[in-house]
Amino acid sequence: MTGYDIYESAMMLLGYCRFDGTIAEDEGIKKRALFALNEIITDLSGKTKTQTLMENLEFDNNFLEAVTYGMCMLLSLGESDREKNEVFTRIYNAKRACVKSDKHLIKDVMPKVSEV
Repeated sequence: MTGYDIYESAMMLLGYCRFDGTIAEDEGIKKRALFALNEIITDLSGKTKTQTLMENLEFDNNFLEAVTYGMCMLLSLGESDREKNEVFTRIYNAKRACVKSDKHLIKDVMPKVSEV
């Protein structure tokens, strides 16, 4: 998945598209999208930043989903869309918590008792 794919998904989730469902190509929003992508990736992973929206992102699906909602959060903030920003901030924080948590498999086992 590329940063542009995430940008398109975010724009659709936000409803920032034309009546026919296509994304309005706005260079200002694209620049903010690249900034948002870099901010969210850095927040979630601490990895280096991407240079363009066309770079392929090598992360798992849960991570990319969190990035999408994070981009929605930051783009709606940039557009002063307060209602959508509140919704996407809550969703992003929930997705962020899942990505940032350490997931370990915990097995349910009975201890072995040795005879003395």
